[in-house]
Amino acid sequence: MSESAWLGQGAVAIALVATALYVGAALRLLRRPDPAALSWLRWGLHTSAGALSLAALVLAHAFVTDDFSLTYVFRYSDLHMPWGYKLAAFWSGQAGSLLFWALSLAWMASLVVRAHLREAQAAAVLALVHGLVLLFFIGLMLFISDPFETFLAIDAPADGQGLNPQLQTLAMAIHPPTLLLGYVAATVPLAYAIAALCLDLHSPAWHDALRRWMLGAWIMLTIGLVVGMWWAYTELGWGGYWIWDPVENAGLIPWFVMTAHLHSFRLWERRRILVTWNYALVATAWLLTIFGTFLTRSGFIASIHAFARSEIGDYFMAFMVLAALILIALPLVLRWRRQTRPAPAAPIPLLTQDGMLLLGTFLLLATGAVVLFGTLFPKLWEMWHGSTRALDAVWFNQWVPPLALATQSLTALGLLLGRRLVLRPPLMIAGAVTALLPPLLVWTRWSRIALEPSPTHGLYALGLLFTSALIWSTVGTHGWLDFRAESRRQPHHGLLATLRALWRRHHRRYGAYGIHLGLAAILFGFSGAALKQEERLTLRPDAPAELGGATLVFDGVREFQDPDKWRLYVDLTLHTGSSSQRFTPARYAYRATRMATSEVSLRSTPLMDTYIALLAYEAEDPSVTLLVIHSPLTWWVWLGSIVLVLAALPGLARQRTRREEDPS
Repeated sequence: MSESAWLGQGAVAIALVATALYVGAALRLLRRPDPAALSWLRWGLHTSAGALSLAALVLAHAFVTDDFSLTYVFRYSDLHMPWGYKLAAFWSGQAGSLLFWALSLAWMASLVVRAHLREAQAAAVLALVHGLVLLFFIGLMLFISDPFETFLAIDAPADGQGLNPQLQTLAMAIHPPTLLLGYVAATVPLAYAIAALCLDLHSPAWHDALRRWMLGAWIMLTIGLVVGMWWAYTELGWGGYWIWDPVENAGLIPWFVMTAHLHSFRLWERRRILVTWNYALVATAWLLTIFGTFLTRSGFIASIHAFARSEIGDYFMAFMVLAALILIALPLVLRWRRQTRPAPAAPIPLLTQDGMLLLGTFLLLATGAVVLFGTLFPKLWEMWHGSTRALDAVWFNQWVPPLALATQSLTALGLLLGRRLVLRPPLMIAGAVTALLPPLLVWTRWSRIALEPSPTHGLYALGLLFTSALIWSTVGTHGWLDFRAESRRQPHHGLLATLRALWRRHHRRYGAYGIHLGLAAILFGFSGAALKQEERLTLRPDAPAELGGATLVFDGVREFQDPDKWRLYVDLTLHTGSSSQRFTPARYAYRATRMATSEVSLRSTPLMDTYIALLAYEAEDPSVTLLVIHSPLTWWVWLGSIVLVLAALPGLARQRTRREEDPS
């Protein structure tokens, strides 16, 4: 056994023992106060996090130093890979991602429990929940999927198999860890919710901590999903960013439930209602993160993203079922022991902002349920009929857009009801945008392919355009009214001083506005998919292609030899009237994996993306086969994602003691 193997396995074993010790200390603290148990709890938390950190450092060092005696390093690295991608290979496989999950959860547990050590019982419940989940993941690493496994029958190979070339991008260095952090962080609000339920902790400070951790998990999951979309759009060469693959959906489903909880939490803040409902949403979101991890690693459903089928899926299934039974039984047992019934809550008027919040929560959950059903349908069909049948993207695109449109319509209506605005200005602006934008897109297109969306998709697209513009104009009107009122209150303040005063007084309100602006921009971008055009064409140097009012010319090819790959670039020029644009799509062929990747050439504007991918090159002819796509409004998807994440970040701050009016 190599030095890396025994050091890494020893660190993981120490983490298992330390975690078991602090779980035992937490159980003791739940029975009675005990300073010794509290010391063991603190020691176990720090030791577990430290030991897993050591294991992670050992694995990272093995990648950087090309220690191919570890089978995990051999499978996901090679001598010619840049060191940055060698570090990213850490989480590219099953065993490494489990170590990353355990490491992240151990540090989160240490931070969270440390903040509540003065409240012994609360700290004990928090430690118990985190520790039990952590024991499961550490146990998987030690006994099922060991990242420090070594070759037994042969000496260490001289070189590795290499990382999948499609994963050797900056986007794929960011996408998996952020998605995993979103999954892991969902355990923290679950622990807070269970502690609130068991110990009757319903103070604003406790629930605010739950909200901030849920928001943090939501932000990380959002970043992971968006970066994954960007990777698919720019690297895979098919011109889209979402294909409704089961593993893609596995990250999206908990996102809907987390979003529903963050909306429902506002009702608790305002009315102190829906305590059990919010607990159910937190527990469901956490279970769905475990489901997403299971789906990726089990091979339960065929997916282009999933790992090969392994026995680890059976353990995840057992863990999910056991955890679900405990989470369902816990509130029932507590209610039976306390002999209490929840007081009936006052009804929420429908045509109010709170009514829109509640309806929006149900629509978000309905959308998540539709995606979950579509994802599980192949397995359900197989269990019922004994044959294989899957639902394709067409089915998802029939069900999800109307739900998205309904949810955004409620958002716009809730914003209007929140301030009782005069409706005419926002409606006029939204109507003008919806009427003028489609003709503008037709005027800017170059392709000879007609814009002929189906009537249904066309209506959805127009609805999304209208509601997005309505949200933007409504938020803009809100901001102008606030600014004018603040200027009258403090007439001696300048522009920056007025904006700073507004932000200090209403930072959560404006954070919510920013999130809704970002989501509206994303859906505005999604609406352009109804007008997307694509064409495959073959070009020769002496035969340009006519694309409507433009001409695409094949100028030649350039070839390069690198130590790890062969690169072929195709030089193209798109002439449009008196102007021209250069495009250089490419293909890379990697030596270690004998795989090829497509490097697309993209020109993006707020109105239209022009996207060219190289499909084939014939040197004898010579000729190139290209995929040319015109994708309207896709630029807004990426802008909206950036706005959404930046607007959500201030919400991670601790809530002020003074309550503020805050439409969300």
